[in-house]
Amino acid sequence: MTIVFNKQYLDLGRNAHAQAKEWLGRREWWINQEQARAKTLRDQGDFTTNAGIATKDFFQEVDRVIQEVRFNDKYVFLNDLAGIATPMNIGKLSYVNVTSGDVSSQIKRGMDFGLLKEFDDISSATDKNPVPVFTGGVGMNYRKSMGLQSEGVDLMLQALKLKRVKMGWDVGDYMLNGDAGIVADGQVGQGIKNHRNTYQIQLGASGANINLTSATPDEVVSFFQQFMKTVCNANVVTKIDKVYVSPEIMINLLQPLSNAAGFKTGSLLDQVLRFAPHIGSIEQDFAFSGNEFIAYVRDKEIISPLVALPMTSYMKTRLDPYENYNTCLVSAQGLKITSTQNGKKGVFYASSF
Repeated sequence: MTIVFNKQYLDLGRNAHAQAKEWLGRREWWINQEQARAKTLRDQGDFTTNAGIATKDFFQEVDRVIQEVRFNDKYVFLNDLAGIATPMNIGKLSYVNVTSGDVSSQIKRGMDFGLLKEFDDISSATDKNPVPVFTGGVGMNYRKSMGLQSEGVDLMLQALKLKRVKMGWDVGDYMLNGDAGIVADGQVGQGIKNHRNTYQIQLGASGANINLTSATPDEVVSFFQQFMKTVCNANVVTKIDKVYVSPEIMINLLQPLSNAAGFKTGSLLDQVLRFAPHIGSIEQDFAFSGNEFIAYVRDKEIISPLVALPMTSYMKTRLDPYENYNTCLVSAQGLKITSTQNGKKGVFYASSF
C-alpha cells in the first residue's frame, strides 16, 4: 500500500496538483526525446522497430496498473490515512511541525473593544519527520519487448504489477516500523510502532495483562470499555476513530455470543462497539500478528502521511536504439505523528512488548 496520483489525492489541494503537473511535464519531455530520436534514426536507416516506443498511452497503462493492482489485505491502514495526507514540496527532506508553545492567560472583559493593550508573542519548539525516497525499477530487453508486443503480451506491465506490490509493502513497512538508516535534519525515520509521539500500551503482565487473541468476552469488553477509556481520558481524547487489529485478535472478536453469560445475540465485536462508544471502528490488518494493534484519532494535525511524490513512474532515456527499456517506479513519502502542546497523544500502539 502506498499513496498514488489519483482523484482522491488530487482532491487534497494545490500542492497535489503542482506535483502532478511537474511529473506530467517530465513524461512529456521524455516522449518528445524518444520520438525525435526515432525519427532521426528512421530518416537515416531502417530502424522501424523504434516505431514501438512508449507514448502517453503506455504511461496511462502504467498509471492504471499502479492505481488498480490488487494487494493482499496488508497495510490497509494506509488506505484510510491517504485521505488525510499532507502534500509537500519534493525539495523538502523533512517536515517541520510545531510541538510546543504558549501565550499568557490574560484575557480582558468589558463592554467595548478598547481594553486590548497587550499583545502576546508565541515561543515554540519544533519537531521534524524525514521524507524518504522509495525507488524500484523494471528493465525489459529490447528484442523481447518488441517480440512479446507483437503477440499481444506486454511483459513490462506484468513486471510492473509485481514491482508495484513489493514497493507498496516496503512503504507500508516504513510507515509502521520506520528505518534507523533514514536520517534527515538530525531526525531518524520512525513509524507508528516506534514513533516518539506514539502512546505505547503494554498488554503484558506489567500493563493491561490481557491477551486479546484468547481473552473471554467479558475480559475483552472490559478492556475496550474501561482500560481504553482510561487511556483516552489520560490523553484528553473523546474518541479513537480507527483501530486495526491482528487477524488472531479479529478471530476472537468475531465469535458469536449466543452462549455467553450475559449476552444474547451478535458477536463480541458488536458488543465491544456497543459498550465502548469511544471506539469508532475496529478492522483487521495482516500487517499485525498475535496480541497487537494500532489505533489513532483520524486528524491531519495528529497523524498524516507526508507526500513529496506519490508513487509514479518514468522511463530512462535510451541513447541507443537497441538499448533496453527501463521503467522506474518512484515515490517520496514519510509519516508525521505529533503530540499536543501539553504532551498528549492521539496515536496508540498496543502489544505485549
